[in-house]
Amino acid sequence: QRGLAALPPDELDAHGRVQAALDRLSHLDGLTGPVTREVVAATLEAELSNAPGRVGRVGAGVQAGPLAFVVGHTVDLLVVVGACEGVLPAPPPPEALLTDHDRALTNGALPVDADRLAEQRHQLWAAVAGAQRVVMLWPRGDLRATAVRQPSRWLADLAELAELTGSGAASHRSVPSFAAGLATVHFPATVAQHRVRALWHAAASGVELATHPLVSSVPALARAAPLIAARASADFTPYDGDVSSLGLNPLGNAPMSPTRLEGWVSCPHAWFIQHVLGVEPVEQPDEQLQITPKDRGNLVHEALDRFHRQVIAGVLPQPGPHGWSPTHETALLACFADAAEGLEQLGLVGRTAFWHTEQDRQRGELVDWLRVDGQFVAERGATVLASEHRFGFGDVPPATLAMADGTAVQFRGFVDRIDRCADGSLVVTDHKTGSANSYRDITDADPTAGGSRLQLPAYAAAARALVGAAADTPVTAEYGFLGVGGYKRVGSVIGAHNRAVVETALTHIIDGIRSGVFVARPEKAQYRLSFIRCPYCDPDGLGTAELWVQTDRKMADPRVAALLGPGVAEEVPE
Repeated sequence: QRGLAALPPDELDAHGRVQAALDRLSHLDGLTGPVTREVVAATLEAELSNAPGRVGRVGAGVQAGPLAFVVGHTVDLLVVVGACEGVLPAPPPPEALLTDHDRALTNGALPVDADRLAEQRHQLWAAVAGAQRVVMLWPRGDLRATAVRQPSRWLADLAELAELTGSGAASHRSVPSFAAGLATVHFPATVAQHRVRALWHAAASGVELATHPLVSSVPALARAAPLIAARASADFTPYDGDVSSLGLNPLGNAPMSPTRLEGWVSCPHAWFIQHVLGVEPVEQPDEQLQITPKDRGNLVHEALDRFHRQVIAGVLPQPGPHGWSPTHETALLACFADAAEGLEQLGLVGRTAFWHTEQDRQRGELVDWLRVDGQFVAERGATVLASEHRFGFGDVPPATLAMADGTAVQFRGFVDRIDRCADGSLVVTDHKTGSANSYRDITDADPTAGGSRLQLPAYAAAARALVGAAADTPVTAEYGFLGVGGYKRVGSVIGAHNRAVVETALTHIIDGIRSGVFVARPEKAQYRLSFIRCPYCDPDGLGTAELWVQTDRKMADPRVAALLGPGVAEEVPE
């Protein structure tokens, strides 16, 4: 202890942190056997690297925290950020058990909303009282909600108090933007802010930023300058998705899924990032309160596949003249329960409270689907021939579709269900758990919906190959929607009468990919609560307004216009 007393404050603090780390590590003795000295040293080093510490002495420096931390302290400068309505005062938290009226009946034993409001006001005034100088900051708007922020109701009271106490009239200054604040600040806080200020003044004086010494000396800025200039121009450049000069072969020689090619039509930029660069959107399942639409679709597909395989194997009878029976309903719900249990074990169902409700909804949806599908199979006299039929994998040959020049494109994938009707014809069904809105353009004359859908033609080809039918044999291919889609069946008879349409659509996609044109195709900028259609065009969730304008500028390029058409340019936001 005498040795510790002689240590300077910083070494004494370090000693305490080492002892605390060793105490925490001692609790691991009961979890495993003896470990090597190297493991102990590495673990201790990791603990110390994460141990909090302080710089300087207590009472000097900058302290950040809520207003309650400042109450009772004397400070030279108090800076209050977010002094706007909705933040200061903050709205009362929702009470799940007791309402504000119920709390008022306790005669002060439980705080009510007015008490919380008064406490925040007291904390603010106490913090101001202990400060020699006060700076209150409030944002002018909320970029995510595109809303104007109003200053806190307490700012006027503080300004009036300053005049009454003789501390001087409160001054007010409006900063138009973050960039404007950096341009006028007397002393930038960081090197990066100093660079921004210098470049802002250089641009204001007419200097070309691309030739500024700061830009050429900083690698990130040197790379960013041509990127910004290229995207601001009307030329279609490598910074916009033109990789034609690289000689890439992104399609390869292996069979591919039809949905992969459909993805290029939806957004060539996203297709390149995902399928060429191999970058996937970041998923955080631990933050999901409910099961995701993707996992919900997988769950329904798994349940239906188990059910249909029992029918094919003879465990359950094929549907009769009246469709599916109560026995089939019981078996389908049992298949759903087994599939749901597997998803639970993977932790992909969200929070338990929501999951129970979701299961009830899914069970009801499957029962309704069985009733509607029973009418369909009864009308056509259909029997289930295959479920989740694999093609293009292993020994099973791929499905083949021809392009306009006669070249064959090979596909692989899974057909959800193939039925044989009483007249011997085939019906292909692709189950969909989402909305049917994006499939409304599918007609018998154009099963590709204007060149954007290839699943039905590819699945029809796979069904023909399964039974050994000729290439032009008509096959009814349909999307079968569940509850969200109103249990509709949307599709077409795929045959010789629409073969040219399919060939043209396939040729357009293949030629577009091979040409190396991967321009972004963002949706029109609009307010959305959380849904992001393309995470590659809107990775931060802040919207696509800027990218939309950039894409519109590129429409003057004939390659872009030929592949995307005039749709983007017609909807540029004002």
